[in-house]
Amino acid sequence: MKSEREPTNGFNMSARLYRPRYDGPLPQRGGNYSGPRGGSKNQQWGSKSFQNREQRPFQDRQQKWSQNREQKPGLHKGSSNPEEPASATQPEKKKEVEDWRIQKEMLKAKFPDGWKPIKRLSPDALAGIRALNAQFPDIYTTSNLAAKFEVSPENIRRILKSHWQPSAEEEQSRQERWHRRGMQIWEKKAALGVKPPRKWRAEGITRDPRYHDRRRARIQRDKLWEEEETNKYRAYREGLQKAAGKVV
Repeated sequence: MKSEREPTNGFNMSARLYRPRYDGPLPQRGGNYSGPRGGSKNQQWGSKSFQNREQRPFQDRQQKWSQNREQKPGLHKGSSNPEEPASATQPEKKKEVEDWRIQKEMLKAKFPDGWKPIKRLSPDALAGIRALNAQFPDIYTTSNLAAKFEVSPENIRRILKSHWQPSAEEEQSRQERWHRRGMQIWEKKAALGVKPPRKWRAEGITRDPRYHDRRRARIQRDKLWEEEETNKYRAYREGLQKAAGKVV
């Protein structure tokens, strides 16, 4: 009579009952697999080969999709017509303008005649700086020239370093440009009440006539105030003298 006992190959029946159900064949690294429960002893459910088998369909679809995209790059994903290129459905993008072009246009609109800073040295001043430094280098140093002309020492250094000489036409154009600039500057100063030099008064740049009217009115007002103060002081002195005579 055969005795019923557990198999000696290490296989537990209770563990077999609670094992997850899987009807398909198990993947193996090598050799054939035997039936739905066969396979090598080292094969496990979470093995790398099993995971690769589960991910293979997705990888195949992804590879096929990338191949179709390379073959037909003009297809649009949301287009109803698959043969219609994407450029026909999507609006054309505007060409981006560089930042320096935008800034250049803004400066051109702000300064139509170009940049005109308040403090600039005329061609005559540049020639004078070079001549002074060449004749008296110990006295008219870079720092002294910068303090005298009210510019930075770096500007003086660049002026002395430069040996550029304009042609006759360029020099005439520069002189005319500086003459116009001087007229504009002194017109603004004359409007503020500053008396222009004789050179610019000869050019017809004078202060506003109303300035002289205001000046005469101010002078007359000051004279009246001074007379009133003088009369008050005289009356005060006379009162003191009368009071002193009565006391005596």
